[in-house]
Amino acid sequence: MASLLHMESLYFVLSQHGKNLEEIISEYYNEYLKERFGYPSLMLSLPKYDDDWFTKCRLIYPEIESVARQYQLYVENNEIDAELMELSEPMKATSIKSKLGVRYYTINPENKDIQTVLHLLFSEQTMLTYIDPYKDNRYKNFCHMMMNVQEVPYDSYPEYEHHTLAM
Repeated sequence: MASLLHMESLYFVLSQHGKNLEEIISEYYNEYLKERFGYPSLMLSLPKYDDDWFTKCRLIYPEIESVARQYQLYVENNEIDAELMELSEPMKATSIKSKLGVRYYTINPENKDIQTVLHLLFSEQTMLTYIDPYKDNRYKNFCHMMMNVQEVPYDSYPEYEHHTLAM
């Protein structure tokens, strides 16, 4: 349920900026990784934003597998050879090698800024959900409220909360 809430929140925020998740992932993989790190990936072909969920699910797995195989070839050979990739067999995600010593990140508990943001978004104790006319709806947290409410005007919040919203 929490991951669904995260995805819905992400889709909502991106749509407010005229973007969609498929476009962001595609730009990141096809452009940013090449420009910033010189990663020689083949083009990623994701489903379109307006495709139905069945089509998206059917098309996304082969792309995920392709990305994994490309990265495996890159780790092993320092390049991605399209012909060699065609010959490579499917692999388990757990068997993919890494160029990094640390593959996962944890949030630094000393970083007060990120702790504050996470509290505001996901805590049941955040005051961001306790505003008229929504305070009686008993939303679990701010993200849950944003998934169920189309728009919350800035002036719905009391003056003393404005500094929190400006983070």
